[in-house]
Amino acid sequence: MEIIHTALTLIQTELDQYVQRQLQQPAGTVVLGNVAMIESEGNNVDLLNKAIITLVNIEEESTLKNVPHHRITNGSVRYENPPIVLNLYILVSANFPTRYGDSLELISTTLEFFQGQNHFTPFNSRPIFRI
Repeated sequence: MEIIHTALTLIQTELDQYVQRQLQQPAGTVVLGNVAMIESEGNNVDLLNKAIITLVNIEEESTLKNVPHHRITNGSVRYENPPIVLNLYILVSANFPTRYGDSLELISTTLEFFQGQNHFTPFNSRPIFRI
């Protein structure tokens, strides 16, 4: 399963809808992409006048790692791998080259969004992402 892509798509969709409501920006203003591609020739057209979410780091949450590797059921022991909890570090960039004020406004709105919703679960997000 593409769990990382699903998680980032969830954040992108939620942030895009928030930006539409708060700034009256069109749908699709927030996209998943590699911010490093802005500088490349010809590949940056899809990133113009957009907020770009880029995955910059992945880190295992070590504080939640100490769980038993076995489960006892009806007197038998079954060994299993514990779940892995990951922290995904993202960078949100605003690429409005001729409208710097719009870039700053979009970054401010992004901060407001994450202050209001800093934890994402299948239960507090749109029904399309529910498990």
